[in-house]
Formats: sequence, structure tokens, C-alpha cells
Amino acid sequence: MSETRELGRRQVLYGLAGLAATGMVGGLAGCAGGTSADAVTAWSYRPEYRAAIEKILAAFTKANPKVKVDMSYKPTAQYQTLLKTALVGKTAPDAIATSGANGIWGDIGADGGYILPLDGKIPLQDLRPAVAKAIQYQGHTYAAPAQIFKIGVYYQRQTFAKYGLTPPKTWNDLLTISRTLSAKGVTPWAMPAQDMIIPFFLYHLAADSILGSDGFEQVRTGQRKLTDPDLLPAAKLLTDLSRYYNKGYQAVAYTEGKALFAQGRVAMIVGGSSDYAGYAEINPKLDAGFFGFPTPTGDGPGIAVTGLSMAYVVNKSSTRKDFATTFVSWLAGAEAQQLILDELGLPARRGIVPQGTDTRSQLMNSILQVPEAPSWLDFPDTGDILTAVQKNGAGIFTGKLSPAQFAKVAQDAVKPRPKS
Repeated sequence: MSETRELGRRQVLYGLAGLAATGMVGGLAGCAGGTSADAVTAWSYRPEYRAAIEKILAAFTKANPKVKVDMSYKPTAQYQTLLKTALVGKTAPDAIATSGANGIWGDIGADGGYILPLDGKIPLQDLRPAVAKAIQYQGHTYAAPAQIFKIGVYYQRQTFAKYGLTPPKTWNDLLTISRTLSAKGVTPWAMPAQDMIIPFFLYHLAADSILGSDGFEQVRTGQRKLTDPDLLPAAKLLTDLSRYYNKGYQAVAYTEGKALFAQGRVAMIVGGSSDYAGYAEINPKLDAGFFGFPTPTGDGPGIAVTGLSMAYVVNKSSTRKDFATTFVSWLAGAEAQQLILDELGLPARRGIVPQGTDTRSQLMNSILQVPEAPSWLDFPDTGDILTAVQKNGAGIFTGKLSPAQFAKVAQDAVKPRPKS
């Protein structure tokens, strides 16, 4: 979520839980167990993850010495184009890294007929519920989740302690905290709205804090609408909090907003689980906490939007389907998921916890404890809301759109269909 230009749904998904692409050139970057003409070929985006992925591949080879994996790392920004070209040209790898959305259910996934069902191969009962739903489509399981993201609110622990503040339990608490900080001369929120990504996630969190899991399913199937009266407060909250956003927020890019928080110049920011690495890179002394977004009246725990940051699918045209399936399904297992937590970000499997006592481990553990709400981006019914908000939603901050009109922009992008 660190792109500074306008991004579509797919681009955001590829960058959601990590830093932006480094621009590294793709190509054959490594092989678990040595290069072999008979090896399973695999692609990954996020070249900056290479060192971590190589450690994971080494563990896979140790556990499965008969299966070799040649991993190629592609530039994130060009990944989808490269993959689509390879799929159409029958040159795609055996195992393919994908985001949660289009690569599973879209035109380069199941809808395009490009990926193999993995029914019975992935331990759905062991996965975090929101993620287990995201890898299923039209009655089949299509992917093995690797890394997930959780989006909530980061806050400056020292700032909260200085003014006797604690994480909010209600929306009124959230507004009171913002008002108190502002009165003390502290900018409460970094809200980089240039590309509307962070405002979208604030709205997403607010709407889900009203909806709950059952309500989200009702939106997916058309039984409820984001324009229903009880859901309009989610859009209104964007404007209610706007007086507490950083100066000039409408023209501020995400990277700038991220720096504002990392430097301690604002007290809170909506952020994803892997954003912490970027904050710490800017300011190694950062003392940040994380809380789930509160419900309007405190009648339940705060929630974090939870979705797929990276999953793997098997190319239906692969001549090494069995070996590719062995590799992909291993990624959802306990050993791989522990390595993912240790080396990359949050695991998709339940029961995997940080082993260390360092600052990152403590923060990741606290994030894992926050109850999850499914990411709209992971489902075809709601996956276009972000794009709609980016294209037509900025008017909520200029007065051109009322909260009800903003909610209509979001609802018009919903494509209800029977539950899969």
C-alpha cells in the first residue's frame, strides 16, 4: 500500500503488506536444492523478499529432498503483465505467487481456467477463517496462503502514555482521543489521501466494525447495502475525523504519511502488519503499538481487516503438477508458516506465534490477537470497491460528495452473487 500514484485493486494487493517494489530486475534468482531441468519452476513478486524466501525454500528442500524448486523473482510493478503474458503463451511457471484476488478468481486465475483446484490439499480447518474463505471459489480450494496482512491502527505508545490515553473501545473514544491530542498541539492522524488508499481502509474498517462477519456476507450476496442507513455512519466518520488529519492531507502520498508517523510527527495511522518494517527503517527507535478498529458502541472487540498478502497456486498446464502441489501445499503447513512469521510477516495458519521477545515479535503477537474482518479485496463481489473509491470518492473531503453519496460510490462497485 505504499504506491504513490493511483493504483487499481490488483496493484494494491500485490503491495499491501510490504514495501513498494524496489525495481530489481527479475530472472532466475535462486534454486532450492540446485538448478535442475526437472525442478518445479516458481515465480514470486516482491524481489525485496528474496533472502527470506530463500530460507523458506531451503527448509522445504530439507523436508522434501526429492522436489527441487527454481524460484524466479519478478519486479512487483510488472508482475501481473509478465504473468498474464506467460500464461497466454504457455510459458508460465509450475507454481505461481499471487495476491488474494485476481490470481485466484479472476482472468488469470480460475475464471481464466489457468489454475488447478487444490481440494483436499490445503488444511482449511487450520487456517485463519478469513483467509480460508479467500482461497475458495465456486466450491473449490485454489490456493495455499503464505503471508497474510492485517490492517488496523498504529499509534505512538509514548504519546498516548504522555497524555494518559489508551486504545479506544468505541468510536466516541476514537474522536475523544483525536480531540485531546489536537488540543495538546499533537497532530492526531496521518491520512495521506492522494490516492485514497488509506481513506478507503479507514472506511473499510469502520464499515466492518458495524457489519461484523455475518454482515459482510450479506453485503456480498446483496442482502445488505453499504447505503443502508445503519452503515452510513462509516462514511460520515471519514469527515468527522478529517479536522484531525495532517495538514494538506488531500495532496499527501502514502509514503509521506508513513514517514510522518515513523518520525513521530503524528499520533496514529491506518496501517498494515508489514508496514512496521518500513516505519522501523525510517526510525529504528520507534515505539509503536497497534489496535483493532473499535465498534461504534463498544459492544465487541476491535477488528483488523485481514486478507491475503501472498498465496501460491498451481499452473493447470504444468507438467509437474504433483511436485508443484507438494511445494504449494507445504507453504500452508506449520513449519513454513513459522518461517513466514519469523522472516516475512504474518502467517495464514492459526496457532503460529512469534518465538522471540524483541520489539517486532511483541508487536506481531499483539497484531495476531486482534479479531479479523475479511478483506473486501479478496472477493470478486467486493473487490472493485477500492478502485471505485479511488476514482470517484475523493469528493467526500472537498464537500462534493456527502457521506451518503460516498457510500453509493462504494455500493455501486459491489457485484452481489451467490456465496461460493
